[in-house]
Amino acid sequence: MMKATILLMLTVGIYAEPELKAVGTFAKGLVDGLVDENLGGNRCVESFSKVEESWGDFNELFKDATKMSQYLYKFRDFTGVLVQNVEYCKYSELIEKLYSLEDPNELRSVMVRIITDMKYYENNFSEFRKALTDGSSYNLGFYSGKLLGRALDFKL
Repeated sequence: MMKATILLMLTVGIYAEPELKAVGTFAKGLVDGLVDENLGGNRCVESFSKVEESWGDFNELFKDATKMSQYLYKFRDFTGVLVQNVEYCKYSELIEKLYSLEDPNELRSVMVRIITDMKYYENNFSEFRKALTDGSSYNLGFYSGKLLGRALDFKL
């Protein structure tokens, strides 16, 4: 539960300030990169868009203190959408996978996956470097998601 709370706070932080828009764009790319292309539509991707929309509604009311009751309803709606996003996107499972890298056997498994699929990593890492050079937050997130997802054997 504590991990879910932390993820909730981080997700809210992504949308909290306009200057963090690039972080939100990166996060969107990361989610898209983690999606299993073979599954078609994805509830995580759909819920991510709903989080952005709900945050926009909530943030608009925040600017006008005379609409406090509406603000509270929009906050309730936003937190509901956000909690659903955390569930659909399996953030806690991803964090568990990352924590599991402390185990030498799990780290060895990751290395074996990378070595046996080197061409995939070379191609996607090349795209990752291009995004880093171009400053494309979305592509940087997208290729991070592809590389991380394959290495950890994690897909949405």
